[in-house]
Amino acid sequence: MRLEGLVRRAIDMHVHVGPECIARKYDAMQFAREALRRGLAGAVLKSHFFPTSDWAYLARKHAGARFFGAVALNRHVGGLNPYAIRAALGPRIGDEPLLRVVWMPTIHSKSHLAMRAGRGDGYDIPTEWGGAMPGCGRKASEVDPVDVMAEGAGSALDEVLGLIKEFDLVLATGHLHWEEAELLFERARGKGIRRIVITHPLYEAVGMPLDRIASISKRGAYIEQSYALHLIDGIPIRRIAECIEAVGPERTILSSDLGQATSPSPPAGLLRFFRELRREGVDPEDIRTMACENPRALLG
Repeated sequence: MRLEGLVRRAIDMHVHVGPECIARKYDAMQFAREALRRGLAGAVLKSHFFPTSDWAYLARKHAGARFFGAVALNRHVGGLNPYAIRAALGPRIGDEPLLRVVWMPTIHSKSHLAMRAGRGDGYDIPTEWGGAMPGCGRKASEVDPVDVMAEGAGSALDEVLGLIKEFDLVLATGHLHWEEAELLFERARGKGIRRIVITHPLYEAVGMPLDRIASISKRGAYIEQSYALHLIDGIPIRRIAECIEAVGPERTILSSDLGQATSPSPPAGLLRFFRELRREGVDPEDIRTMACENPRALLG
């Protein structure tokens, strides 16, 4: 099985596009043309700052790219704001809402801000992502985190989870610390939500131990492994392969998490990811399951 062919069948569930206050490699329409040229089957567009279902609509209607929208519940959309989800549900093609994924807070989670406060520059937006335009980033110590599991957040979180359940959306845990992610998983499962992704659990802000990753996958979560964790954050491919082995391909998804101005294109990044996993002994059939079949199951 040729790995190039797998890229053409893959759905990348984590692609950053612009325009936004971080310099990005592509805007949504540019990425649509790149995805069609390279043969990528589909993608979920992500922004830390805005809902992206309107971008997905434009890319579908005017370029024919099979893109889906998402919203990340950072301060820029009001945190745990059900109205942001309702607005993102608006863009449709026919009767199909293009919103598919709701990310819990990323750059404004407690754990992300604590990680950033401990770094030299201390801003909520990491410089390795391409830096922020003037006025966009803030010192982590000055940002009020979106505390998903705080007692006072209960009603807002329940309304958010209710919308995810009602519209059969994918719940992704964002940059929540692993203990918060586990609590959220149990709460979401209790409300009947079945499409749940633990967002790149090896990322420093998440820091989920391998035994907990294996455990939560056995309880029904999908585990995301993204190439940016290796390319930008320096996590060895061997460690990612060990995590895949512990979880199994049936509960793992592979994504690029690319779109940074200086990174390879998401299709090129996926191909490099597949090749490096193959060198670590991951079977091409398992790569197909993780990059092609599991995203399709999650996105419905």
